[in-house]
Amino acid sequence: MRPLMLELGQLNHEVETLYTNQIVSRYILHERKLSGDVTTVQAIVSVLAAAQKYMRDQLDDGSFVSHRDVERAMQVMMWFYNRMDILGKLMTEVLTEQRRQEGYDFEEQESINPVTRALVLAIGVCYHAKLQERRQNFRKVVAQSFKAPCQLPGGEKQIHCEITSCQRAVLNELELGPNIARNTALSENVFMMVVCIELRIPLFVVGKPGSSKSLAKTVVADNMQGDAARSELFKAFKQLIQGSTFCSTMANKLTVVRQTTNRSHK
Repeated sequence: MRPLMLELGQLNHEVETLYTNQIVSRYILHERKLSGDVTTVQAIVSVLAAAQKYMRDQLDDGSFVSHRDVERAMQVMMWFYNRMDILGKLMTEVLTEQRRQEGYDFEEQESINPVTRALVLAIGVCYHAKLQERRQNFRKVVAQSFKAPCQLPGGEKQIHCEITSCQRAVLNELELGPNIARNTALSENVFMMVVCIELRIPLFVVGKPGSSKSLAKTVVADNMQGDAARSELFKAFKQLIQGSTFCSTMANKLTVVRQTTNRSHK
């Protein structure tokens, strides 16, 4: 048999927005996994559609997005929303300290509601983390799509503050050695690992030597101990059982895929 590869093109922005609306409506109006009404659906769709369009307009690997990204964003949003009681308090503590150090207008930050905060953190995990040099431009573009009831008074700056404060809040709950710096790289790596482990989302952490990749894996494994965790936040998370697979010169793409698949089912 002769293999065939057909190029079927891509959905335009308007049609993709319709599909996005169906996914968001299922979570809010039909399954009631998130609180809200039709206007909430429209507000979330506006943000996710803007994020999808921005990613697709890129010229690198980040441009490959689909409806799976929308579905994943809603799953992540629901995860944050369900943990907003404890996460929100920890984030408020971090933001208060940021206000003291940087003069940030904390009153604007207080006006954000839990649904909007969960939405901001979801796009931070599913889209913002994929970008490198263009993160600020992404925040500026997406910030313009927020509307009532998911209003974002602080715009692009508030998106950045929400994401970094949540990363810092999670990192502050870890017990680290005395010589370990709580830097930005470690903060982001730990944050992404915790969320992806909780939701069983595949995550590839790629970076230069010294960018806290292995360190983040070690501290996450040490702290994600379920009910035996030292932090109240981490007690609400799953217990992590870590397994390592080492590649050799004999490894090929099929063995890597096989090992990854085997680990995902354990």
